[in-house]
Amino acid sequence: MPQHHFPMLFTQILPVSRWLRTSLLTGVAMAALPAGAFAQDATTKDSDAATLEPITISSDRERTAPPLPGGITLDSETLDKIAPRTLKDVFSGNAAVNVGGASPVTQKTYVQGIEDTKLNVTIDGTRQNNSSYHHLGTTVMDPGMLKKVDVETGVAPADSGPGALGGSITYETRDARDILESGENFGGYGKIAYDTNSQGFSEWLTMAGRTDKVEALAYVQNNNNNNYRDGNGDKVDGTANGSENGLGKFALNGQDGERFEAFASHLEDEGVRPSRPNFGALTSGQGAQWISYKKTAMGVSYVDEMPNGQFDPELSLNYSKSELDVPNLQNGANFFHTNSEIETVNGKAANNFDVGIGKVNTGIDFYHDEATGTHNNGTRAGSYTEKSTNIGVFSQARLDLTDRWRTSFGGRFDRQWFTGIDGSEFDEQGLSGNVNTEYDILSNTTIYGGAGTAFGGLPIGEIQYL
Repeated sequence: MPQHHFPMLFTQILPVSRWLRTSLLTGVAMAALPAGAFAQDATTKDSDAATLEPITISSDRERTAPPLPGGITLDSETLDKIAPRTLKDVFSGNAAVNVGGASPVTQKTYVQGIEDTKLNVTIDGTRQNNSSYHHLGTTVMDPGMLKKVDVETGVAPADSGPGALGGSITYETRDARDILESGENFGGYGKIAYDTNSQGFSEWLTMAGRTDKVEALAYVQNNNNNNYRDGNGDKVDGTANGSENGLGKFALNGQDGERFEAFASHLEDEGVRPSRPNFGALTSGQGAQWISYKKTAMGVSYVDEMPNGQFDPELSLNYSKSELDVPNLQNGANFFHTNSEIETVNGKAANNFDVGIGKVNTGIDFYHDEATGTHNNGTRAGSYTEKSTNIGVFSQARLDLTDRWRTSFGGRFDRQWFTGIDGSEFDEQGLSGNVNTEYDILSNTTIYGGAGTAFGGLPIGEIQYL
């Protein structure tokens, strides 16, 4: 099929702090001239004076542990080169991870063929519950501020959380110190992009500031794209992207490496979509309609970036809420209004113990999911709720046995309490374990092997249809 339209992207970067840096550097240079002359004179008078080399102390410990042998890591440098606008862009160069879906709100992630509803997925430590609607994407997010992505392909570590049947994906967003250059206390950038296929603009704005102890960041993004054209030059109804995203972060740094962080984010995708957003058309002939999806998240965390001895704690507490509203969903000859709401609270308390050749991460985590669906479809019209609570204890060792040989092993125990829509209650428990190893045969050749088992528990049902 001929390709008639070639998407092009024009981007303009608008530094906010260029004029501020210029004026500050000019003032510093003028002030340095007499100081330099004074220093030279003092050195001449006192030939016995000693000149000390400058000492630089810095710390930027990652919030997330490194992936197990065989895992995938996308760092900030790699993500900067990709400049992702959707999750499909993020994983475009990885054969083990695939993303399907034409528009951002419908994209689903698969790790070695397993959908991420069977993985443990977190964004800045916030658990992603993906049971709202199987025609929507499983992790709807804006990747514009991603700093790091870790993927455990198949065998997940015990400290990645419960329910990691097919592995785990950990997303981490940027902080103010990732935006500002060395010596800067205030800055930011703006970006405007135009897509020739969908004939629409997208805008980004990021601002960051810091003092010796405090950091703050604000990020907003807006899309205003029309329906895109397929390879035959025809417009695809329901693919216009009008989503809006926002992220705010605050951090407080202590003198001895203590770091407290808080964040809040909000995403909205409202617009005309196919009745089943991941379908191009239905045999019933039902056309596109207005669909609303909203997601809010917030959380706090604490880490010690300069741990002393065996005290190396990680603490986090997170909350998220997603809302879906479909005004006119068709089911056979019937049309009905349905909406769903899923709230999640999750937390973690752990400590990294240094054992010389590596670290052992030991701790406890929990989550509480509550999903409510409401619809007016026939005799079962009404509101239905399911709840799930899980508490787990874990320990995971990551060891470097030699310069070429790395291994990791661990286990966890989970206890789950589940309440169904009819009030029935279930009490489940189970063990999970993993072992992984990899060896560098050559500088560019590595062999890897791993095995594991995972307790999945009872998942929340698709609340859209309860």
